[in-house]
Amino acid sequence: MDVDMWASLPPELLVDIFRRLEAAAALRCTGVCKPWRRAIAGNAASCLRPRPDCRDRRRQHGALR
Repeated sequence: MDVDMWASLPPELLVDIFRRLEAAAALRCTGVCKPWRRAIAGNAASCLRPRPDCRDRRRQHGALR
């Protein structure tokens, strides 16, 4: 896949992708290229928020004992 194609994705799509990543992974993506860095920096509150751990949720609901 062409690297330029990834760099030229619309910012809205990039932000949607980065929101699905864990904060550490999204932060690492800032080093890939300037468009990715700008997309994450402009939406840091939603792209870099901590994600809940599924294992913790199962413990809260009694699924893991």
